[in-house]
Amino acid sequence: MKMLHRALFRDLFHLRAQVLTLALVVACGASVFVAMQRCADALSGARASYFRAQRLADVFGSLKRAPRTLLSDLDAVSGVAQIDGRVVGDVPVFLDGRAQPATVHLVSLDPAISSPLDAVRLRSGRLPAPGAEDEIVLNEPFAQANHLVPGDSLSAVVSGRMRRLAVVGVGISPEFVFQLPPGALSPNDSRYGVAWMELAPLEAAFDLRGAFNDLLVRLAPGASEGAVIAALDQRLAAYGGRGTYGRDQQMSARFLDGKIKQIQGMVVVVPALFLLVAAFVLQVVLGRLVQSQREQIGTLKAFGYPPGRLARHYLSLALLALSPGALLGLVGGSLLGNALVKLYLTFFRLPLAPTSVDWVAIGGALAVVTVAAAAGALSAVRQVLRLQPVEAMRPPAPRVYRTRRRARRRAGSPPLFRRVPAALLMVARNLRLAPVRAGASVVALAFATGLCVSGTFMNSAIDTLIHRQFDAAMREDLTAAFTHPIDPRACESLRALSGVIACEPLAQLPVRVRLGPRSQRVAVTGLASHHQLRRVIGGDGEPVPVPTSGLLASRQLLLHLHAQVGDRVELENLEGRPRRLSLPIRAAVDDQLGLNLYASLPTIAELLGESPVMTAALLRVAPGREAEVTRRLGELPSVVGVPRRAGAIEDFEKTQAQAMRAMTVIMALLAAILAIAVVYNGARVALAERARDLASLRVLGFSRGEVARILFGEMAFQLAIGIPLGLLLGNGLAHLTIYTVPRDDFRIPLVITTGTYLLAALVVLGASLASALHLRRLIDRLDLVEVLKTRE
Repeated sequence: MKMLHRALFRDLFHLRAQVLTLALVVACGASVFVAMQRCADALSGARASYFRAQRLADVFGSLKRAPRTLLSDLDAVSGVAQIDGRVVGDVPVFLDGRAQPATVHLVSLDPAISSPLDAVRLRSGRLPAPGAEDEIVLNEPFAQANHLVPGDSLSAVVSGRMRRLAVVGVGISPEFVFQLPPGALSPNDSRYGVAWMELAPLEAAFDLRGAFNDLLVRLAPGASEGAVIAALDQRLAAYGGRGTYGRDQQMSARFLDGKIKQIQGMVVVVPALFLLVAAFVLQVVLGRLVQSQREQIGTLKAFGYPPGRLARHYLSLALLALSPGALLGLVGGSLLGNALVKLYLTFFRLPLAPTSVDWVAIGGALAVVTVAAAAGALSAVRQVLRLQPVEAMRPPAPRVYRTRRRARRRAGSPPLFRRVPAALLMVARNLRLAPVRAGASVVALAFATGLCVSGTFMNSAIDTLIHRQFDAAMREDLTAAFTHPIDPRACESLRALSGVIACEPLAQLPVRVRLGPRSQRVAVTGLASHHQLRRVIGGDGEPVPVPTSGLLASRQLLLHLHAQVGDRVELENLEGRPRRLSLPIRAAVDDQLGLNLYASLPTIAELLGESPVMTAALLRVAPGREAEVTRRLGELPSVVGVPRRAGAIEDFEKTQAQAMRAMTVIMALLAAILAIAVVYNGARVALAERARDLASLRVLGFSRGEVARILFGEMAFQLAIGIPLGLLLGNGLAHLTIYTVPRDDFRIPLVITTGTYLLAALVVLGASLASALHLRRLIDRLDLVEVLKTRE
């Protein structure tokens, strides 16, 4: 083994503690990079292959009713490659042993179409037999949540009649990868599902014989989606068309696309943070190593070793120092990535992709780790190249400590100022002599603190969202959703039900809102005057009254339309007879869900061109009477579903709380690793540089504690500046985190509580304290005789 090779491994052994902390930092960065890249690539590939295999439509549309003869005219539209007309509708279903009904979205299966769009992929069982009137295929999430398998049955109220439906299969479809009940914050697989049924019995059940009310379109290659949508909307307007839209607005495709983009964002931010810290720590460690090996470097240069060879030696040392962390990160990242892929594919019900090695992710991780190693070794390599043999073979000149003007003034200062401890002056002097390293340590500690804040603030943000949505805005206990719009005076009959305290009408109408060349397909919500059960909450948390004329609009919707308060927008009714109405925007509201418009019930009636209607009733129920009222409502033929506010809160907390707790633990652990790496390595280098000074103080009578306080004073100074900066940085990272979530569907409020800031500070302080305790042991073990020896 060559001499430099032996020196390489000897240095690694002597630096084993620093290498260990570096390995942890690099492992965190590399594992997050590999895992997120693997997850994003696998999800993108699985989505593309699944959508292609099941022929997910490019354009979707719904309407009130149109004859099937219209399909041939629509098929002739330029750019249309295939068009399927379906019958769809929601029905309440009753499951054995459960008092409250669930809602199932029925979708027709046309046996005459050999290659249907949005085809069902069977997981078990079979498709309904030709001519079978009461056979269905349930979607897998609903079936699993309710423990239903082929051979089971359930009762459904279809067109006012109770029917027993036999489950003959369980399947999935790309159209329903993510199924969110209307107005809900999170999925509820036990309460809302999808079922596929033969076309003929579904036509008869919804009185749509020879007609359709739903549309799927596949575009020809090179076709203009916008032109096709415009042509279809024009032809469907006379049939109650509710507006067609592209795949980018389809719920499942849009949600899956947003999740992939969110994962891709994490590929850059978190690994870069860790590898920057790793490069800084490596630069500090190697810089001190070069200073301690000046004589050896000078001797080797004097004996003819080329400077480039010596530079490669320290670059190799940097690469080997980061290699254990890189290997650990690759293995851990691959395992974590496969686990995340399986988790996401299971959650979205995508067909499982084969587990394989993602060489792109591994290659990318190795590349960024190599760049970090080169960046960390750059300063040390430059020192080696500049070092002259004659200068290097003698000890470095001691630092010159001058009596500065402030110090001279101190002699004539008041007694209180002259009593500044000598240890504190030493700390200030040492920080002044190494300002760059101290500043970099402060920045690294700020990164650790900010990472902890951005990873844990979601708990308080979700709590605030739940409060605003369920306590302040949605104050009803039950919502009775109707199969068709009815007269608001029906609330009087509902108030008469035993256990019902209050009832308010609510109307939701699909519209297309336009301002100049921009338009958006949204739902306008109509509320009664003096409404109390459903309120619109502004950004200050106070309710905003719905105007008697005009609209309230989501601030996010105004951004889409480039509109502002006072502008007049055009509303086009997409339900029933096509009508248009120009209304002013009276105020903007910061609601949490979707892109919304709010209006009074008379405004909705004016848009419909008929008397006021309601599509749902909001009910407040006496305590302990919810189950009874729900059962009574489920027996009404006009009621399609009765969602509970308490159930929505439970579902949301169940799906979000676990993820938030896991994220809090992970981010706190990552922040602790960063803090330990920065504090420990910085203090080790400081101890190595000032071991002689500290030993001299011990000989002069300083106690171990007094000597340790000098070293720890620098750490305390860095923490005192780094933590507050990190809290500010965490606020900025929290903003960035919020904007990675698709804001059209879900807007998380930026709420960072004192507890979040306190947790981040305690995590960093705790990690620093652990490092300090270990360093105190090293200080106590200093060999005073060995340290004070003077080199000849």
